[in-house]
Amino acid sequence: MANAFVEFADSDEEEEKRLNLLDVIEDKNRVANKKSLLHRIVVISKLRHQNYPLIGGHYEKLFHDIQLQTQCEAATGFLLLYPRHAVHVLEAPNELIVEFARDLRKDARQYQGFMETSKILVISHDIPNRLYSNWTYQMLDIQATDMDTFEPGDNVEKIVTDILIQLLNLGTYVRKQPKASQKMVYETLFEKVPEFLPKQAPINFLLNTEVICIQTPDDYLRKYDLPYDTRMAVDHVWPLPVRMFPYN
Repeated sequence: MANAFVEFADSDEEEEKRLNLLDVIEDKNRVANKKSLLHRIVVISKLRHQNYPLIGGHYEKLFHDIQLQTQCEAATGFLLLYPRHAVHVLEAPNELIVEFARDLRKDARQYQGFMETSKILVISHDIPNRLYSNWTYQMLDIQATDMDTFEPGDNVEKIVTDILIQLLNLGTYVRKQPKASQKMVYETLFEKVPEFLPKQAPINFLLNTEVICIQTPDDYLRKYDLPYDTRMAVDHVWPLPVRMFPYN
């Protein structure tokens, strides 16, 4: 009986020492000095106006205010501003990304906002590391010539994939450059790596077309704002089940 008790106690101690997935993730974050999980969101938008410094200043203030309110990690990323469109890569904790999506939704619902309409191409959860060391924006005064004549072909999903590959290559290129010359790196992107910059015609097409594989900020926020509705099996049975024996 005593031996059985000792074996049972040993098994309890072994169970307590076992690590689960959350323990492993938290240990990795502690070693990397990360307060929380980081995610990467890629958004394309249609601009309401071309006041680029005002747009850039708005997002700098927005991210700074959210960081102070939630005590989360700082946002990093890159906002690429074209004459009529924008591509935004944001790396941040979940709290900041949700508030960023709320800001985009608010812009779409009012006439004085910065972005007329926006769509989320992808959200990558628990990214291992950042592509950008800080958040910045850059203007590209490039006029698109084939905006209205763009033919997407049969595979629309490939357009989204190609844009994401370009942006990943762009982030990798920026990360490899010396930090002391980051400003010059962003200003010379069109001259140095034009193949890593998404074209405006596919962006315009995706914003003006219903595509199943991408969602709007409103679609994304429904996961947080609406209650989760679960349908039980009994909800699909008619007539409603009744007790087959008399009540007492």
